[in-house]
Amino acid sequence: MRKFGNTGGSESNMRIKVAVGYLLVAVAAVFAVWYIYMRIAPLAVREDATQGAAYRKVLVTGTTISSLYEASYRANIYLQDPSVDNLEAYDRAIDTVYGHIDSLCRLQIPPEQIGILEEITELLKWKKSNLIGLAATMSRLREREVLRHDSLLRALERKDTLSPVVVVIEKPVHKDTIRLVPSERDRFWRRFAGPLMTARDTLKEMPRSSEMPVDTLAPVVSQKMPSDVGGARLQAKPALPSRRRDRTAEAIRQQQHTLMLIDQTINDRATLLLQKMNDENIRAALDEIGTRDRTLKRAGESVLGIALGALCIVLLFVALIFSDINKNKRYKQALEEARRKAEDLMENRQRLLLSISHDIRSPLNSIMGYVELLSSNPSPDKVARYTASMRYSSAHLMELLTNLLEYSRIETGKMTLDAAPFEVFPLFDQTLGMFVPSAERKGVSLVSDNRAEKGMYVKADAARIRQVLINLLSNAVKFTDRGSVTLSAVVRSGDGNGAPLRLEFAVSDTGCGIAPEEQKRIFDEFSRADTAGKEGSGFGLAVVSRLVELLGGTLELDSRIGEGSVFRVSIPVLSVSVSEIPKPVPAEAPPRVAPRSILVVEDDPSQRAMLGEILKSAGHRVCFCDRLEQCVDKLADVDMVLTDIQLGGFSGYQLLSAIRSASEDWARRLPVIAVSASDRLEKESDGFDAVLRKPFTQSELLKTIAGMPSPDPGYDLGELWEMMNGDEEAVRTVVETFVSSTRDSLKLLEEYEASRDWPSLAKLAHRMLPMFRQLHADRTAADLEELEKSGSSAEPARISFLVERAIGSAKRILGRMSGSL
Repeated sequence: MRKFGNTGGSESNMRIKVAVGYLLVAVAAVFAVWYIYMRIAPLAVREDATQGAAYRKVLVTGTTISSLYEASYRANIYLQDPSVDNLEAYDRAIDTVYGHIDSLCRLQIPPEQIGILEEITELLKWKKSNLIGLAATMSRLREREVLRHDSLLRALERKDTLSPVVVVIEKPVHKDTIRLVPSERDRFWRRFAGPLMTARDTLKEMPRSSEMPVDTLAPVVSQKMPSDVGGARLQAKPALPSRRRDRTAEAIRQQQHTLMLIDQTINDRATLLLQKMNDENIRAALDEIGTRDRTLKRAGESVLGIALGALCIVLLFVALIFSDINKNKRYKQALEEARRKAEDLMENRQRLLLSISHDIRSPLNSIMGYVELLSSNPSPDKVARYTASMRYSSAHLMELLTNLLEYSRIETGKMTLDAAPFEVFPLFDQTLGMFVPSAERKGVSLVSDNRAEKGMYVKADAARIRQVLINLLSNAVKFTDRGSVTLSAVVRSGDGNGAPLRLEFAVSDTGCGIAPEEQKRIFDEFSRADTAGKEGSGFGLAVVSRLVELLGGTLELDSRIGEGSVFRVSIPVLSVSVSEIPKPVPAEAPPRVAPRSILVVEDDPSQRAMLGEILKSAGHRVCFCDRLEQCVDKLADVDMVLTDIQLGGFSGYQLLSAIRSASEDWARRLPVIAVSASDRLEKESDGFDAVLRKPFTQSELLKTIAGMPSPDPGYDLGELWEMMNGDEEAVRTVVETFVSSTRDSLKLLEEYEASRDWPSLAKLAHRMLPMFRQLHADRTAADLEELEKSGSSAEPARISFLVERAIGSAKRILGRMSGSL
């Protein structure tokens, strides 16, 4: 059945889709904002960080250069006054420079710049050592000059006249070349950052100037002083100190020149460092600009993609909404159509019930009519004919009920034809005979024009043809109040080109007839002619039309108002060879099997009585029950169970489950036959040993019972027959005595077990054991033997279990023995 959604649900779905569409667009917008922020924010942070780092580098570099100038100034002060305080001030200035250099190294500068800083550090160390040496040399020179000056003054004080002493300061200019030798650490950084560092010369030629005081006092003295001994001594003494002073002055000049070169190199390195940092900042700025441009471009492309995606989402949901609108319209149209069909279906429900009763009423009327005829005129010559027609009508009624549900297969095209050989003449003759009682009651005569040859067989689906014929005859008799109903039938050969035979028959009546405008719809479901006072819903003719179409035949109608109607049917059939003609099979006698004890579980009294009569007439022993507990208690006395599926207080499935879950092995193997009207019940899948479908015949019931495995009686009378030399009466006497005494022993066994009198119970088991062994009742004998040996040491639970099992098996044996007597 087709299902349609409701409009309220469609509108609700539409609102949900609109809300989801807005939500997805909002999510896309939020995602776009978040994406842009995640792309742009790092740029700003990175730019600030880059600018901050560059600013810190430039600031620290400038501070370092200022500190270098401060250190140079302190070095000059120290050279002028090489005191401890000035040296400490210089050391503090140098330590400040070292601190700034260390700060620069921690700013993650390139290896090339680190090499420059290390070079400056080495030069500062070298400068400090040279500065201290130069200060010491100059200090010693000053001390000598002071001493010499003092000695000259003392010498001049001893003379009366002295020429003025003129001291000339010479300032010669020299050009020296200095080679800077890098330290080991500097060499490492040069190798590491060599490709990045600009080449610089290690040889430099620089002008240098030095001031050297020249003593002009000696010449003057030598010119003016007399050449006496004192004068000679005075003239000769300055020669040696003058050379020493020249060497000291030369050393001082070299040290001063070295310091000057170191300062110049330090300044060059600092300038180079600033240039490198400036280049690095420019390059970093350009890289940052490029990165920012690329990031902004990607962000723009991503935002464009998100916008396009949002647009696609909007278009998609617009399409879905329009689809829902159209679907809603279709749903409304479908609902309107379904409502109309539902109204027609509700209106036709009663018609369907009437049509079913219409199809069933004909064979029922036939049976009831023949019953009335038998009761009013039970002449022996008519009994056989009437009962044969009743049997035929009953068979058709059963077949009609079975095939009634198959009508739906015609609608779906799933109905299949069962073509088989059948004799043509009896089919039409017997079918017409079904309507004799109803026609006689109305005073309508039935005329047979059966021109089919007797003994002629054809191959087709006889059941479908008979159903067509019954429906046509039923309608003809129903709508004919006077006159006759004629059935004509003939088998015509083909055209000689291999075409099949054609079975043609016609049903004509002298009834009221059908109007031309009604003939077009007479074969539709639940359609009927406008005939007042006539029952029926027109379902029979609809079945006729569909069946004839399924059989590959044709159906024609010729009717006139007030004159009657003629229905002509032509169906293709196949010819049958002699070998295919079925041989007459005598009525199958019910199979004879050994009498069995059968438990019938049925809550319907009429069904229970019928089953009991059939089974008892076949020699079987029958017991009944309608409660689950009662059925379980009777399992030990029966050989099989015949149970209905639908019962009052329980179901056949529950009984089957109780039997299959029993503790005794014999109970689990007990055959169980299900009786059901359902076509869906299968013995393999549902656990039953056989399934007997309602309605069933006596033969089918007895055949099903005969197909069950023979029961195991649980004992063997072979030895007993040998002992009695085959004397049946003696065997019967012994068996009767055994059954009677064993029943008394079983009661005692229950009493001893209830009172826990274990010794008496063991003695009783000892007395019962020999006879069960002789009967080869092995299961019961094994339990009795264990009870005999148990004594007082056995567990009460085990003894109770053995007693219960021994009593159950013994009762089962006694029940079967009693049934065989």
